[in-house]
Amino acid sequence: MQNPHSLVIVSGATGEIGKAIVNKLYSESYDILAIARNSDKLNELSAQTTANKIGKVFNYTLNDCNYASLAKKLEEFPFEKYENINLVNSMGLSWPLSNFSDLSHDSIDSLVHSNFTATLHIIKIFANALTKKEGNSIINIGSVAGRWSSPKTAIYNACKSAILSFSESIRHEFSSYGVRVTCIEPGVVDSQFSKKRFSSPEKAEYFYKGIPLLTPNDIANHVFWCIEQPKHVNIQELAVFPTRQSSVGSLKKTTDK
Repeated sequence: MQNPHSLVIVSGATGEIGKAIVNKLYSESYDILAIARNSDKLNELSAQTTANKIGKVFNYTLNDCNYASLAKKLEEFPFEKYENINLVNSMGLSWPLSNFSDLSHDSIDSLVHSNFTATLHIIKIFANALTKKEGNSIINIGSVAGRWSSPKTAIYNACKSAILSFSESIRHEFSSYGVRVTCIEPGVVDSQFSKKRFSSPEKAEYFYKGIPLLTPNDIANHVFWCIEQPKHVNIQELAVFPTRQSSVGSLKKTTDK
């Protein structure tokens, strides 16, 4: 495993995948810097995680998407004491299936910010700390929807495609410092995020019934695996599907043959 003096920064830490990443990396003796917009959920996550007293969890609330204020708060954080720093971006916003032309301007702005723009700002904040030492990592949680589009998810598809393209571009920049950039692209994950695509919980349950989906813990395990690679190894992209999801729009129930 990595040096015990290692830090993992997790944005979107209170989402289902974010929480799984925090719990997995904390259990592996990493200190955690958790970022989210809901301070109550952050404190709850921290209390649950640190019950085992393995390491430290530092909470930072992103108030009103004020990135300059967050950057200011982090100026005093002792990044220099860590031998290894890893940034995992797990922010995102789900939305019911909708035609693009039916979305409001506010809805478009919210989707683009949560699924793309926020990641840019977070990487900008930590870029200086990440480039101090070789072997540090940036891991962006994208989606297979960024590579293969489907109907009624145009904004989400576009944002996740942008995450993939952005990851590819900054890899050229950060590789000069020995910093790894990875994009993990999950298929359907068993989470409220996936179920919000449907107009009712009943429709979501019917659609996914009989399909063993990925879990947030599956994604957390892949994040851990990428971080734990030797520092000369960069897993650039990792597309992870449930076995019964052969493509973005094709899921087979256990009763299907």
